[in-house]
Amino acid sequence: MVTSRVLRSLLVLCWIVQVALCYNIDVKSPYVVKGTQDDSFFGFSTALHIYEEQNKKFILVGSPRANWTTGLGSDIPSPGAVYKCPLAANLGDPSAEVDCDEQITFFTEDNAANTEPREDKSDQWLGVNVESSNEFVSTCAHRYTWANDKGEDRTPIGQCTVIGPSLGGGQDNVQRRVVEPCKTKTLNTAGRLQETNSCQVGSSQVQRIMEHISDDAYLFYGAPGENQWKGTAYMAEHLSDIKLSKKVEESDATHMKFNINQYKGFGVAICAMSGKENAIDFITSAPRAEDYYGKLYFYNSNRFDTSELMLFKNARLKDDLTGDQMGAYFGYNMVCGDLDNDGDDDLLVSAPWYSFVTKAKSSIISVGRVYVYYGDKDKVVLNANNPVIIEAPSTTTSAFGVGMAGVGDINDDNFQDFAIGAPYENDMQGAVYLYHGSYDGIKTTPAQAIKPVSLGSGLGANLRTFGWSIAAGKDMDDNGYPDMAIGSYTSNRVVFLRSLPIVDLKIEIVIPSDPVDLDNESSKLPDGGYFPGTTLSICFTPLKTADSNQDYEVAYEIFLDYKQSYAPRAFFQDNADAEREFQKKGTKMLSITAGDKQCTDTWPVYLKKKNEMFDDKNYIDVNMTANIRESDTISQRAVLKQEQVNNAKGKIVIKSICQSASGICKCDIALKAPSVKYFPAGYDSIVLDNVNQVVVQYEVENKGPENAHLPTLKLKLPPKVYFIRRTPVGDQTEADVSSVACSEIEEDGMNIVLCYLANPLPVGETSIFGISLNTMSLANTDPITLEAEVGSLNTMSVVNTDPISLEAEVSSLDTMSLANTDPIT
Repeated sequence: MVTSRVLRSLLVLCWIVQVALCYNIDVKSPYVVKGTQDDSFFGFSTALHIYEEQNKKFILVGSPRANWTTGLGSDIPSPGAVYKCPLAANLGDPSAEVDCDEQITFFTEDNAANTEPREDKSDQWLGVNVESSNEFVSTCAHRYTWANDKGEDRTPIGQCTVIGPSLGGGQDNVQRRVVEPCKTKTLNTAGRLQETNSCQVGSSQVQRIMEHISDDAYLFYGAPGENQWKGTAYMAEHLSDIKLSKKVEESDATHMKFNINQYKGFGVAICAMSGKENAIDFITSAPRAEDYYGKLYFYNSNRFDTSELMLFKNARLKDDLTGDQMGAYFGYNMVCGDLDNDGDDDLLVSAPWYSFVTKAKSSIISVGRVYVYYGDKDKVVLNANNPVIIEAPSTTTSAFGVGMAGVGDINDDNFQDFAIGAPYENDMQGAVYLYHGSYDGIKTTPAQAIKPVSLGSGLGANLRTFGWSIAAGKDMDDNGYPDMAIGSYTSNRVVFLRSLPIVDLKIEIVIPSDPVDLDNESSKLPDGGYFPGTTLSICFTPLKTADSNQDYEVAYEIFLDYKQSYAPRAFFQDNADAEREFQKKGTKMLSITAGDKQCTDTWPVYLKKKNEMFDDKNYIDVNMTANIRESDTISQRAVLKQEQVNNAKGKIVIKSICQSASGICKCDIALKAPSVKYFPAGYDSIVLDNVNQVVVQYEVENKGPENAHLPTLKLKLPPKVYFIRRTPVGDQTEADVSSVACSEIEEDGMNIVLCYLANPLPVGETSIFGISLNTMSLANTDPITLEAEVGSLNTMSVVNTDPISLEAEVSSLDTMSLANTDPIT
């Protein structure tokens, strides 16, 4: 049976975990756009687009099985389409689901229909992907079919198209330009198309403006079927005046010998991983290369000649990486961004079919995983042999990594963040997980999990494959934070979610610094009786918010003696009829003006009486949780920066027997230089395969001026050295060391021996004991270092000490020496 106190402490822990997993993507008011053609795969791809000249904003949605609704070509079976879905002024306040039926016309009347007998646009999958740099929108139809000049041997060569920012509704510099590098009239002796046969150009594409190079966009797109599915990739530079596409060319002839069916170009990315001026890294993936383990190819170019438009003329293969599991489809998706804000792009690479065998060995589960590689100015890839791995949060079939996107700095900490989709999770319902960047790189624990069931107004109830496509990184509602769209193609829907502002508050738990004297029972309870006591209040100082004119209501909860919540030593009582509680809830309306400190009321806090308190020496910790109270209006919602909440801590100091005014015991615990004895006796070093046990003698003295409470000794164990037991030394008996208890534990990845000494250790007394260690696993004669330090687990003791090291020699049998020493008994 779970007691109420244990249950209460568990609920506190769950509340804190819940806050950590619910960050600033608003799921209460989703804005859902729905395709009007059944089974059209509406949502297979998606992008966010801002037509800045007219401040119009759209969700672009690829629907590769759709039929064209107007104009020439409307009789072509399932050519695919891209829809432009305008964002309504209310942006989902309240939640809404609207039809989206306006298609973008990527072709002029001259090339819209099958007017050329050699081409076939039926089932070409236009909209298999869609990209927007705001300056240009590009999409591809990787199954676009072309025949030889005899009208025979039709093969899917694929094509991509580019349109300007007005999406055909204005006077663009670029209007419907077609990119089709695989189209050729050259035949081989059998009358078939040559290398470009079935190249399926546009199976992947990425568009990016490299601001450190120019304001123009680059389009990089893969052709995995070219040359018997060896594959390649193409790049179009200067989309404002496309003249040609340049194929990736290898400067090293050895890299031309690719095996067939490796699908190079299945995934593509444009990065600046080396961080150098005028440098761009073009990355292609071949998920079936290296015996289906998958491989990435990095092409780095440092020369840009805008007149020639031949970026890859002098490109060089800089590096390559290989996956670690056959069939995982390493390189399925790739996304770049600066995770650690060091000026170099970093790379996320997905392997959505990464699998493991169940414990019962009854089935193989394809969960997926994502690999993170950090950019480096010298190496391009800093951790090529040791990528950071983001495991799928679910242990069921997930396809984790099929959808990925950089979401910008969504939590306002100056580091880029990312979203990863798991569209097959939870029986194909799907999910999207957000991961934050940091000074140390990506945080591998998701900051937020977005699942269909969590979407407001029940709009996610029937979604399937949620997370197949993700678009993010643009502020669509002008609140200063990037938003995101998530595709659910088997449900013919895309869900638009807004990011809420981050409110940054300095939070202080204000408690008088004077120690509480447990003998002074002068605080009167509302229901009568007197107890020791103090006071507490909370103060908030706004530091930064997206809208400084907005007022927010902060909901908070305070926990007294959180670490010992099963038996707290302090409590609140609001009135005579109220129970004594170790926690308090409340709200505070804050006017968000930087620097204006605003405080709650000051509340009395009561401590248990001395004879009821099991621990009258340690601090009473005070912790809290807080969040912005949820509003029904999305424009009034925000998220409180949790780092500030986590840093808000307080302590109630209990006056002790110590003499200082602060109530803190001050002591100088001195660790004398240790000595070592070797077993078997008679040697002065560890001898491999012979002397395999040592006893280290430690002497710990409290030099005062006050008693040391809960004193400890920590001994760091070298590799292959193991703790045996605490032991008497010299003339001691077991009774002489009975006040010392030692055990081996792991701390910060290292094995240590932690010893609890006599408690308290009075002024002027010395604790003497030995620690026996097993050294039989040592394999070489390198000396071992035994580093020890003393301290106190009691938060009311100040200990002045430094670590002391002992070096023990290690010898082999042929170099051993004898020492005239007496054994430790």
